Amino acid sequence: MPSTMRQTLTRISHLLLLWVLFLPPALAFEPEPFELELEGFFYRGLPVKVTGTQTLTQRSDGSWRLLLEARGPFIRMEERSDFRWEGDTLVPLGYRYSLRAPFEREERRVRFQPNQNRIRAEVNDRRTDHEFDPDWYDPLSYTLLLLRDLERGDSVSEFMVVDRHDARQYRFAQIDHELAPSRAIVMSQEEPDRGDIFIILDEESRLPAHLLRWRRGSIDYQIRTLSGHINGRTWDDLPHWPNPRRNAP
Repeated sequence: MPSTMRQTLTRISHLLLLWVLFLPPALAFEPEPFELELEGFFYRGLPVKVTGTQTLTQRSDGSWRLLLEARGPFIRMEERSDFRWEGDTLVPLGYRYSLRAPFEREERRVRFQPNQNRIRAEVNDRRTDHEFDPDWYDPLSYTLLLLRDLERGDSVSEFMVVDRHDARQYRFAQIDHELAPSRAIVMSQEEPDRGDIFIILDEESRLPAHLLRWRRGSIDYQIRTLSGHINGRTWDDLPHWPNPRRNAP
């Protein structure tokens, strides 16, 4: 190869390297505050309707809080997660879940305590301690990591989540489905012992739009986002799974 050609290619490769090194940092995923209005149905013979909200807010100390509140006939549920966002990942701080329903009451907490080399899980009056692991997450805030992976272009994501007393692997895969509406990103959670779980995200706003679980061909529950507010814009036309009681996958 002539020396002039080699020099030209070398200059081009150096320019490409500089371009990659100086890509704007805004391309990294960052959480954004949002607010969702939710409607859910739990099928126990007859459907039980609940309504609620989910919000993501940044607190005065720089940490974040993801909060889900739901209400229905004789039902009160609250789930919240506190975490920090450092670099391009999530550092969980604490998690709390409270349910009040006929014949069912439950309190759950997860405390991440790296200074004590401990993750403490509590379900009602039972407590379990685990050695601290920075790759363990709580059952709510890890969903932001799923969104981060989608932004990266990953089609499969795996997380270790402190599910009640023990850590459990959650695995998601992006799938195509003939019933999926336009603008829908469909994620399938592989938990065969818990039924078929699907999360639908809006391709444009990246907001969660629909969560569904089927068990043995019948729908177990669904939660729909009626409207969402993020980045100064309101979204009220989010994609939903058509006729979930009839169109099981």
